[in-house]
Amino acid sequence: MRAKQIQPIIFFQYALADSKNVERWMTEHYTESQGSGNYWRTVMVTGDQANQSKKDTVRALDVGYEIHRAFTVGNFSQYTWWYIRRCYGLIMETDFSNKLSIPTNEVGKISKRGYVLSQFARFIRPGAVRISATQKPETNVYASAYKSKGGDSIIVVLINRDYTQNKTVTVNVPNVNVSKFRVYTTNETKNVHDDGDLEVINGSVSVTMNKDCIMTLVGEVSQVVIPQEPFGGIAAKIPGKIEAENYDITGSGKGSEQLKRF
Repeated sequence: MRAKQIQPIIFFQYALADSKNVERWMTEHYTESQGSGNYWRTVMVTGDQANQSKKDTVRALDVGYEIHRAFTVGNFSQYTWWYIRRCYGLIMETDFSNKLSIPTNEVGKISKRGYVLSQFARFIRPGAVRISATQKPETNVYASAYKSKGGDSIIVVLINRDYTQNKTVTVNVPNVNVSKFRVYTTNETKNVHDDGDLEVINGSVSVTMNKDCIMTLVGEVSQVVIPQEPFGGIAAKIPGKIEAENYDITGSGKGSEQLKRF
């Protein structure tokens, strides 16, 4: 489906899918097709076969905001970009309509929109599930959180749509054994830049976001090894009689999978 740059909440609502309790997949989608995929923030005339022409602000960060809403509002299981290699896509190409002048040195390279999408796609891999998070912890800041398939990592994606102010956000993970988060940032000057580690203290970490940026926090869940124990806590005597139904109490190699809202 094709859509306007910023869709109303109702765009993500599907009563039929709700009634049948089926998965929702966002396919063949993009934010807009008139601006270059490398425009971080540009005011221009937009519009295409699906949208009326108007003067609007074209932002690469809108890709992240739309993916956030597709997951948190629409509860989609997948988001798929339409036309990956295009002048307005994730990998830069010349403009076949000749409306945009795409520099030769940009062709074939990942665009700003591509880097924004990768803040999700690079770290949230197949089999991951979305977990509870406060979707708007600060004004113009949007958050979503995910657990990897094996439960060995927690991924938090933060978007600061305020283009005038930095924002500080506190992430609380009190019931998960995460000691640090690795931070990756895309903004006007960074492309999924590795910003290093943030230490988690007493289940909490604060992070300062640059204005107009998307940030991904990746935390490894430390294994908590619970040893196997004999049935009843006392090993059976050998030789002797052992009841077949008296299985040992199995251990565990993972920490708690509960995550409170932040």
